[in-house]
Amino acid sequence: MGLNIRLYGINSAKPFTLSYRTGKTAGNESVIATGYTSYGSLYPTSISRNYTNDPIIFTNASFDTQYWFKLTYTGDTGDVNYYVQNIFTNEAEVYDNCINCCYFPNVGTASFVPPPTATPAATPGPTPGATPAATPAATPAPTATTPVATPAPTAGTTPLPTAGPTPGPTAGATPIPTPTATTPAATPAPTATVLPGQCYSFAVASTYSTSGYGLRIQLPGQAVQDVPFNGLLAELGPGPNYDTIYYVCSVISPSYVNMSTGIATTTPEQIFTTGPNGPCSSHADCFNPSPTATAPGPTATVTAPAPTPSQTAVPGSPCISITSYNSQQNTECLLNTVPYYYTVISALLTNGSGSAMNAVGDVYVYVSVTENFLYQQERTVDYEIKILNGTSSAELTVVTEIPVDNGQGNCENERRTINSYSTQAGYSICTP
Repeated sequence: MGLNIRLYGINSAKPFTLSYRTGKTAGNESVIATGYTSYGSLYPTSISRNYTNDPIIFTNASFDTQYWFKLTYTGDTGDVNYYVQNIFTNEAEVYDNCINCCYFPNVGTASFVPPPTATPAATPGPTPGATPAATPAATPAPTATTPVATPAPTAGTTPLPTAGPTPGPTAGATPIPTPTATTPAATPAPTATVLPGQCYSFAVASTYSTSGYGLRIQLPGQAVQDVPFNGLLAELGPGPNYDTIYYVCSVISPSYVNMSTGIATTTPEQIFTTGPNGPCSSHADCFNPSPTATAPGPTATVTAPAPTPSQTAVPGSPCISITSYNSQQNTECLLNTVPYYYTVISALLTNGSGSAMNAVGDVYVYVSVTENFLYQQERTVDYEIKILNGTSSAELTVVTEIPVDNGQGNCENERRTINSYSTQAGYSICTP
């Protein structure tokens, strides 16, 4: 039995065609141009058809297969535009084990139950006074569907698909026994839940330019979107080979995407990726800078209020000395080169008299930071500096102000304010 793939949430001001292919990649330019199989005829604009409530159903899809769907439309000037999106279907056994609704990472939700069967009649009790036993009626099964994040082609802009899991129906409820066959009581459909995201990191070599490229991601509870690298949360990475590390929270596995064409391609070897690295609800949850990061020498000095220590050292006892400096680097926002600012914080474990000492076991310092990000509520979190066992110091780089694309054609600053420092139990912050 095949699967039905549902393409929904399409937002297109122009009529479009749909085609598809299977394989490990979307194919090269020649394959994308001519190597896809047409599906259906010309589909109307989203003004004429509500694709959220009336999606395109791709029927009889194969199990354990990578599908690539291409939407093609013609712009006002006669230019031909297309958008490619992909989905991987699981093995049949995975769906067989889903009685109601199962979650598949990077895919969404799917429902699969055997085809409906006839409802047998209950057998009445053989003697008066005996309690008759009713046979529950079988519940009809829905067609197996795998909702996917669906591209939204719009002339001249990068489509922003809408993704959302659709809860499957509940299998038949237990009927009340009577001498005759009964219909099971209806069970309300389950409420859709927001899928948790996973943390990923992308370390970009200093010799490689990501201009014109970004990542296709989906923040928990939001639509799938293509975000340029200069619009992502980042820090300066360790060493000369990987100068910038981007931290991403996404429900789907991030894809390296050309921002002009909307085509996802293989991540270049100059970008080192990790993940999934644990659950998250925002990019900030994934920000865990390396304590061994080495920042470049300051190129400019930025005046900032000094954070206050939250603990007082006892004279002569081990304490942690905190020093910091402010600097700036350049980044890109909406194709313009703009500065961003950061603070490099150094933590040095001392014997209380100013001399460095090695840690016995890992020692943690906590930096209280207030985050002000676009379209998010202000919050205060602790960033961690870890002095490793056998060492005496560690560093943390905090990006304090960076311009990002606000989605409305302008750049706005996102800020982090360093408030105070604290340590794990048994240690304290040295008195300046």
